[in-house]
Amino acid sequence: MIVMNANRRQFYLGLTTVLLGLGASPNLRAQKSEDHPTTPHGATRPPYFFKHPTFEIIFLTSLGRAYHSAGNVGKVLYLTRQVEDGNFESAYMAFKQAGDEALAQAEESASHGHKESARQAYLWAQNF
Repeated sequence: MIVMNANRRQFYLGLTTVLLGLGASPNLRAQKSEDHPTTPHGATRPPYFFKHPTFEIIFLTSLGRAYHSAGNVGKVLYLTRQVEDGNFESAYMAFKQAGDEALAQAEESASHGHKESARQAYLWAQNF
């Protein structure tokens, strides 16, 4: 089992890599809705959780992974209240804590021989 401990620099680099991989702009400033229409005919959609586009896409991606059992929907929604919009430090701390909790749960399940529970918790840990 490979356990990765990311520091803040690696976390920010990872966020940027994900955004670039999804075709997002490397400019991480908040975009005005009139500059970038999100629906046909120039209609705009209000953000679900965050005004900052980086945070919005990361949380929506985490929810998408949770739909496929790679995360806990409740935990992801809980994290939206722990992270201050645009504050990378609060995002780092919240995701790190969530990942550490999932990892601890996985290791406890594995130590008791609960392979399926351990597998699921390891999958959750990688989502954070």
